[in-house]
Amino acid sequence: MRKIVLLFVFFIGLSQLDAQTSNFRFGFQLAPSFSSIRTSDTQITKSGTNVGLKTGILAEYYISDKIAVTSGISIAFNHGGKLTHKIGGNFWSKSELTNPLLNTGDKPLADNTELIYKLQLVEVPFSLKYRTEERGYWRYFMEAPILNFGAVSKSRGFITSLSEEDQDENIGKDVNKLTYSLGAGLGAEYSLSENISLVLGLYYNFYMSDLTDNGSFKASFVNDNGTPQDPNDDVYDLIRENSNALMSSFSLRFGILF
Repeated sequence: MRKIVLLFVFFIGLSQLDAQTSNFRFGFQLAPSFSSIRTSDTQITKSGTNVGLKTGILAEYYISDKIAVTSGISIAFNHGGKLTHKIGGNFWSKSELTNPLLNTGDKPLADNTELIYKLQLVEVPFSLKYRTEERGYWRYFMEAPILNFGAVSKSRGFITSLSEEDQDENIGKDVNKLTYSLGAGLGAEYSLSENISLVLGLYYNFYMSDLTDNGSFKASFVNDNGTPQDPNDDVYDLIRENSNALMSSFSLRFGILF
């Protein structure tokens, strides 16, 4: 909440600039979002989508009537997704979980365990915006390419399997902190007055940075040492989990520009 208040204060300060004597425009956005994670490992599958929200400040500098360089700052809430691990193992080994048994040993998490990532990101985008001439009260635009540079400010996770349904966990030590993505957007502006426009747009972002901090192990069962009732002496073939976990998101932007 404090970060949102700071963004509002910054936005109010920017809005005091005399837009009529410059090529700058400033605004604010709210964008419901839908994000998911996929990996390069066929044994780890995407199994769900996070519904989140992105909010922040928009800034545009027009180098001509139809072309602008854009930037800003945004906070993305509840980004991430759900991954099902067909082969169990020790996947959040660096984090301090509520139940230490869930990241202790060769295979604390069973086959087909679902890991849910819930992330908060702070991002700074840079893009080019191309818009049409105004027709009636409407202009249409495209933003491409959009380069997003960000940082994960909060990482929460859930573990769900046939035997476990864990509490909300801090998994920051198992998530990479820096992110970068490439995206594009299409939308429309509706002029309320000479200097104020409402904005509606659909945006897509593909994150090219690996979300997970690799080094954890997945474990295939090999031998129960003749005692199937005692899991403590089971033998596993350990394989270092070294896949790329890449996030993507769609967002529907509602905004206002001054």
